[in-house]
Amino acid sequence: MYKIPDSVVFIDLETLPGDATVGMDLTQAPGWEAPPLVVEEPKRRTVPASYKKDTAIQSWLLKEQGRMREARLEARAKAWEAQKEEKAKALKRWRDGSLDGYRARIACIAIASGEHPVQVIDCAEDEEAGLRELGIVMSPGRTFVAHNGEGFDFPMVQIRALKYGGVRLAARLHQGKPWDGRLVDTLKWWPTLGGWGDRFKGTKLDDICRHLGIERTDNPIDGSQVLDAYVRGDWPDVIAHAHADVRDLREVYRVLAEVRGG
Repeated sequence: MYKIPDSVVFIDLETLPGDATVGMDLTQAPGWEAPPLVVEEPKRRTVPASYKKDTAIQSWLLKEQGRMREARLEARAKAWEAQKEEKAKALKRWRDGSLDGYRARIACIAIASGEHPVQVIDCAEDEEAGLRELGIVMSPGRTFVAHNGEGFDFPMVQIRALKYGGVRLAARLHQGKPWDGRLVDTLKWWPTLGGWGDRFKGTKLDDICRHLGIERTDNPIDGSQVLDAYVRGDWPDVIAHAHADVRDLREVYRVLAEVRGG
């Protein structure tokens, strides 16, 4: 089995919307207020000119009243549905803030060097302190590995570190040339088939682990459940999830490093 040198460091981030708090209401985006309900008034119709008899006219008017009543109810239901959709969109935009370097905060960082045990930096309530601790661990001259690192972990650390003046930490995650080898994204290392639908189908860490037979039995949640677990107060589940991700990332790297000749 390929032995991974200590110079290779594996990392995984779990992030939250910057203003997320334990126990908050997750049914509505913070600060969102429902706009005034706009109910479109149905158009009134006039009695057809062909109706001459009073009885015929009265019958038509009664039917028209019923039609208008039904149309108003339908218009109100449509307005409520539109407001419900806007509420859901606002909540999704807020939740997606956990992936936005300007609106998110790093809540925990799982990290492991070579074959050493995985450690988790818990910084859910003090991101700056967590990044300082990460800067100590991520010393110069090492190779940093993350799954989808180029698309998320590396730039997220840079953006958040720069918020607190962490230029040195941000610099350690800068790779001037792709072949420098300082940053490794296992998503980019995993073989993909172009031209068959979604090029990145099956490249999530879960999918790759399943394909390689790496058991993920002690991973209590998936990445989409991090915010909900935090708000519920189930933070140990998030820590365990980040820990498991780095442990499994290391096994994926071990296989792919062997494919590439070690």
